[in-house]
Amino acid sequence: GLVQLPQGLVQRFLVRLIKDKNIPKINDNGAHGGIVLVGWSLGAITTLAFLANLTTYPCEIQEVLSSHLRAFLIYGMVFQWRRT
Repeated sequence: GLVQLPQGLVQRFLVRLIKDKNIPKINDNGAHGGIVLVGWSLGAITTLAFLANLTTYPCEIQEVLSSHLRAFLIYGMVFQWRRT
């Protein structure tokens, strides 16, 4: 494929970041805490693949991410479609 990363690289990195930096969970009204995942340009492909497979990750990873992943932003992703 276009982007080949070791299995689980993104989710393991995010869970470690959340734990190592003691990032607070998203609060009840969603106003504070958590992280925002940003995909920029071609890097958005990696983050989209990560999000598309969330339900396949181990339960402990899903629990941490569901309580900390506030939003996902795509910046500068170019999409081109041609009718053939």
